[in-house]
Amino acid sequence: MATFGLGNNAGALYGNSAPVNTGGVLAGKALAKVTNAVYSDKTFIFTAGTNVTHETMALAKAQLLSLYQSNTETAKRMRAIEASGQSVTILVGGYLPPGAVGTCEPLGSIFPASSFVVYDPSYGGWFQRNGKYYTMDGLATLAHEIGGHAYDNATRNRKVRFEAEATRLENEIRYLQGYPMTKTYGSNPNEIPNYDLYARPHY
Repeated sequence: MATFGLGNNAGALYGNSAPVNTGGVLAGKALAKVTNAVYSDKTFIFTAGTNVTHETMALAKAQLLSLYQSNTETAKRMRAIEASGQSVTILVGGYLPPGAVGTCEPLGSIFPASSFVVYDPSYGGWFQRNGKYYTMDGLATLAHEIGGHAYDNATRNRKVRFEAEATRLENEIRYLQGYPMTKTYGSNPNEIPNYDLYARPHY
């Protein structure tokens, strides 16, 4: 599950919105496209939550495609999920626990397994910069849930420090988008050592 990551202010949770003194939405940079390949819609299956618009669904599909066509670890893992024969159902705009921006659950207790992901493509948490609070989109959250957890479920490749690994993939996307990378997972800054989460990708 991806939780709010606030760069140098990681750990404080304010529900599903930024606190006061907001600077609004800070658009992330587009990921570099290295291929025209398209993901399999038999592997990655979208479904809409209640009152989710066509525009929001289009944004979610565009985000998944940008990950798939990028030169990132998440892109490699998406291809591994396709090769596994497992699927990932992506519910756009479904219920999320307080403080969470995304979840991924295995469909069943026997692995390898398919996965069920919930996220909001337009909201991936918030961060502070120059005294103001900005919200970011859900692209890095999608990388966390699919590249981290859905990949684990599909390949039985789950590491002991699985949240640290998923957050490392999230940080790769944050870095490429120009967002601050998160230094912790969850509300406890000591839950996972910073060095597991904050390794800057080599680009």
